Amino acid sequence: MSKVSSIVRSIIMATIVIVISFMCGIRLLKIQIVDGAGYLSMTKNKVAEQDIEAARGQIVDANGKVLNTNKIIYNVNFQYSSLVVGSSQKEINEVIYRVLTVLEKNGEKWNDSLPINRTEPYAFDEDRPSAVEKLKTTLNVGGYSTVENCIYQLYKQYDIDEKYGEKMRRSIAGVRYEMVMKDFSDYNTKFVLSSDIKEDTVLELKELSALMKGVDITESWERQYLDGGIAAHLRGTVGAISAEKYEELSESGYLLNDVIGLDGVEQALESELRGTRGVRTITRNSETGSISDAVTVAPVAGHSVMLTIDSNFQTLLQDLLRYHIEYLNSPYYTAKYDATLRGKGCKSGAIVVLDVKTGGLLGAATYPTYDINDLINDYEEVLNRPDGPLFNRALFGEYRPGSTFKTITATAGMADGVITPDERIACYGTYTYYTGYTPGCLGYGHSGPIPVREGLRVSCNVFFYETARRLGIDRLAYWAGRFGVGRDLGFELNMNYGQMSSMELFEENNYEWYPGNVIQAGIGQCETALTPMHLAVQALTIANNGVRRGPPRRQAGGN
Repeated sequence: MSKVSSIVRSIIMATIVIVISFMCGIRLLKIQIVDGAGYLSMTKNKVAEQDIEAARGQIVDANGKVLNTNKIIYNVNFQYSSLVVGSSQKEINEVIYRVLTVLEKNGEKWNDSLPINRTEPYAFDEDRPSAVEKLKTTLNVGGYSTVENCIYQLYKQYDIDEKYGEKMRRSIAGVRYEMVMKDFSDYNTKFVLSSDIKEDTVLELKELSALMKGVDITESWERQYLDGGIAAHLRGTVGAISAEKYEELSESGYLLNDVIGLDGVEQALESELRGTRGVRTITRNSETGSISDAVTVAPVAGHSVMLTIDSNFQTLLQDLLRYHIEYLNSPYYTAKYDATLRGKGCKSGAIVVLDVKTGGLLGAATYPTYDINDLINDYEEVLNRPDGPLFNRALFGEYRPGSTFKTITATAGMADGVITPDERIACYGTYTYYTGYTPGCLGYGHSGPIPVREGLRVSCNVFFYETARRLGIDRLAYWAGRFGVGRDLGFELNMNYGQMSSMELFEENNYEWYPGNVIQAGIGQCETALTPMHLAVQALTIANNGVRRGPPRRQAGGN
């Protein structure tokens, strides 16, 4: 029996050993093969990359005078790998406390979007209900929670000690919450605490850097608008990229926190002005815990762009336009001329001047205007000024061209042969071709038969009524298009195309078309509407003996 028992025990022990060995083998296979990559990564150094912002190119005038440029600013950042990794909540709070103490003493601001006011008694920001709801969700408190509940939970969650005092506790809580909102993590390793701080603040923070691990002072840029009242409507501004625009541009390498041209040249030449960001690589040694960083890809600044506009000439145009409109509203003008004279009481206007030889824009003034810096500092105030100063009338204002259109009608008539340079058309004050419809002429010192040259000089309505009737609306519209009416002029800035009166246009808008509309279109009335830019191109085309020149394409210089 004893011998049998010994054999049985041996078999059992052997079985147990085999089972255990098998299980260990399975576990070892899992560690080495299934989870091998994960365990291997734990033995490697931790590497994170940060983008380095590239400086935006400058915008200069035709003489090289700088208009839009960059100002170097200093930012206070936190680095995730050295502030958070391996640190307790209390250690993180202590660093934030030391930095905020310096910022507050020097009157600096910092990022804190917590929807609770910064001093007692605390209250939710009533203007940001969605942010309040987001706060409660993030803190995992009920929707019925009071502001006191949220403050208590913030202090508890981030272990913010009472020793800091209530005001500083609230400030630390705001920064900690902002970190969460900005997804400060292994994947988003830089958190911008404060931007555009004073140099004295920079020096003080650097002196205390040994006591504030994870704090990084970096240089960045902020757009500056020199002589912001010059060509404000054309130069444009930059700003944060919108969520909608980000969806459109994300595949082109844009980030959600990027700055982008919002309007004017800044928007139209975004691809030239925008630089190429660099890369900063931060490495944390897995054995020693030491941290090193290096610029592995240097940023490349954007190209500068030279405009065809001369700042001095542009200023002259703006002054001339303002003086003229002020004159039209002056008591002197009313006393000297008939009070019903056209132009009295005018509140706005525009001037466009083009280079006849090149088609280049020499100046474009809009009144009323504004200073770009006023717009940046207080957008609502500029927006609410009377007479719409933000509206770029030179490029977007569409107006009936009136008698200026007669040069198109004259050109069309002679080109199609319905009139000749020497043919005379009689004007006796009214146009009598239609029964029951006899539009008049202004009668500026003329009567009787006159040729086309005289018709233009005295702006005779009757002459061009007859010319337009002979042409018909289709041929008149064709020649208007050759002058650029209703067309893209090739100007790099956004602008309206204008429109030419036509039967199709009337049909689209459910208007009734009458034969008399043709002759009204011939003198720039009816539903014809042009921008001042189109009118300038029209004049340029005539000055070039019928050659319509478009604006020259962009001129991009070096960095």
